[in-house]
Amino acid sequence: MTVEGLSDIERSLALRQWIPSAPEVALGEGFFRCAVALRGDPVPADMPPPRAGRGPWMTQRLAADARLAREAEEHLLPAWRGQLAGSPMLTLVETFVAAGRELAPHVESLLAAWRTSPPPSPSSELVEREAARLRVSRHDAKATIRRFDVERWEAELLPPQRLQQLDAAAGNVMHRATVIITAAATGDIAP
Repeated sequence: MTVEGLSDIERSLALRQWIPSAPEVALGEGFFRCAVALRGDPVPADMPPPRAGRGPWMTQRLAADARLAREAEEHLLPAWRGQLAGSPMLTLVETFVAAGRELAPHVESLLAAWRTSPPPSPSSELVEREAARLRVSRHDAKATIRRFDVERWEAELLPPQRLQQLDAAAGNVMHRATVIITAAATGDIAP
């Protein structure tokens, strides 16, 4: 489905032309619960925590989206396809899953790169220098260095052109579908 198709469903929801049924809400809630659980269990788990106030690393966000698409395809959709055939909610989840399939090879490439060539741990000398320069503990200096190293690592693997490709391949569709599914399931619909 195109972004325009998603816009049509979003518009019908906002205008109350589509009022999700109880089963549609249940599917949306199941999707949302799965998304929250996967975001709470980041992959790869050994990435250092991002800066305060930021969400997970781009690699982790993309991995969570790909995992959510796989979970929805394997567990949510089979349980609801028969009951919700032709439903906008089912269409939204199927759209998310299709976009996730396009994203999966890119995510696997990123995860393989992290497994085989993550940023090296900073040397003791560098940690010591940064701790003195920043006037922080060695632990805090190492954490800061690690965050910068991961930022550089992601920037090398996900330069702006590749991020645009990922967004074009799946990101925009997945984001829009998630927003609409959440709005439909919660009833939190902007007028």
